Amino acid sequence: MVANVKILDVCSNRVCAVRVSLDRCHLLLVCVYMPHEGDDSMTDEFVNQLSVTESIIESNLDCHLIIGGDFNVDLARKWCHIELLTSFCVNNGLQSAVNHASSNVDYTYHLGMCRFSTIDHFLISGTLYEKAAKRIGVLHEVDNTPHHDPLVLRLCLQMSFVSCASKIHTPRATPRSDFRPEVEFDHSSPDDLLTIRKHYS
Repeated sequence: MVANVKILDVCSNRVCAVRVSLDRCHLLLVCVYMPHEGDDSMTDEFVNQLSVTESIIESNLDCHLIIGGDFNVDLARKWCHIELLTSFCVNNGLQSAVNHASSNVDYTYHLGMCRFSTIDHFLISGTLYEKAAKRIGVLHEVDNTPHHDPLVLRLCLQMSFVSCASKIHTPRATPRSDFRPEVEFDHSSPDDLLTIRKHYS
């Protein structure tokens, strides 16, 4: 199987993306480095990068989606950026790979082997999460200066499950009743960002 790989133009130094076209399947692979939670400017930047990412998704609706990288968010904690990322995932039909049944991720980041957290993630779209994800793990045996251990996602792309239609991905899915209202990141004005911060604080 020959893959056609196209690097996508992205107007961000925190996000990069490639589109991989296989025989009957397209994958959108996005890598992110999100800002840590801090003052209001960091929250604005977090929302801005989610907006950039959502714009890429909406331009590639015929693709299965994998977003990976350092999100600077531990989903086990109740912080503002977690609420924003959760809303983003609901809006775009994404699941966190660390929640998958095959995941054995305990942590992805450590500070001097004293404090541990899972701030690196793969977010994957529905069919890949349900049909193709086979193993999600982390490699702790590597010597990594920034203290991030590599997260590993193993997929089995059976064409019977992942063959592409004209529109695979449907963003802005109706949120479940247990989630907060969706945020349209790619249409957020400065006033909207202030409202978003207040809503999720």
